[in-house]
Amino acid sequence: RPTAAGLLRPELRLVERVTRPLVGPEPFKPGERDTMPHDWLVHGPAKKREPDPATRRHLVETLVILTGSRDGRAELRRVNVYPVLRNLHYWLEGATELLEEVAKGRGEPMSMGTMVGSHVDEEGDAA
Repeated sequence: RPTAAGLLRPELRLVERVTRPLVGPEPFKPGERDTMPHDWLVHGPAKKREPDPATRRHLVETLVILTGSRDGRAELRRVNVYPVLRNLHYWLEGATELLEEVAKGRGEPMSMGTMVGSHVDEEGDAA
């Protein structure tokens, strides 16, 4: 039977692989970038987040399951997953507000940069 420690072996890079599709085009703060995998640091309009909501949910649920063990929590901290989830949250919050406005007939589609910019300043902090 697989254990958390076995699934978290460094050569598997499980947390990195599960988290990568959740990384979007938003930049990270310089201090946050230090321990992140290099492939997470590619950002800008070319960087696309997983478009399927069900897949995103399963990926986040996988990360939540990994927090059930001390080794899992340590690995999430080691690769610095929190800023990815924070940016995902801001993006989803912006998307929800946009959908509500469009559904009510009061809004027009905005670019991703505009949506994210309304919630996150250039430093990556909540506005």
